Order: sequence, then structure tokens, then C-alpha cells
Amino acid sequence: MAKGEEMLFLTIDQLTLMPMTAEAMEDILKRTSKGKPLMLRAADGWPSSHLLAALQTFSKKLKKDPSTLGWYV
Repeated sequence: MAKGEEMLFLTIDQLTLMPMTAEAMEDILKRTSKGKPLMLRAADGWPSSHLLAALQTFSKKLKKDPSTLGWYV
């Protein structure tokens, strides 16, 4: 995120939602492609092949135009 840009957050009790950055998308892609778990607990089949394909596309778009942060994932 460039200096001066704001990150959107929504916090309710113990939950914080925020836009997924291109770097976070790439972490998911890298960790999945190497067969390493992203987290200790995840639903069976997550991430799906459809999500992986979408993350590749969204990551490229977000890198090309950082002002779209929050519109893809």
C-alpha cells in the first residue's frame, strides 16, 4: 500500500474484515501450490480451484492498479 493510502477495516467484536492485498493473494497461491497449509484450520477443499484461478487474476489486476484495493476480494 502506498504512503498516504488508507486501508478499509470493519471490526465487530472479535472479527476484523479487511481487503485482501495482492501479497496476501500470492501467499495463498504459493502456500497452496507447494502443498503447505495456509492455516491450521480450513474447510475441506479450501481453497478451491476456482478461487485459485480468481486470485491469480485479481492479484495481477491489483498490482496493475493499486487503487482497486477492496474491489476484488
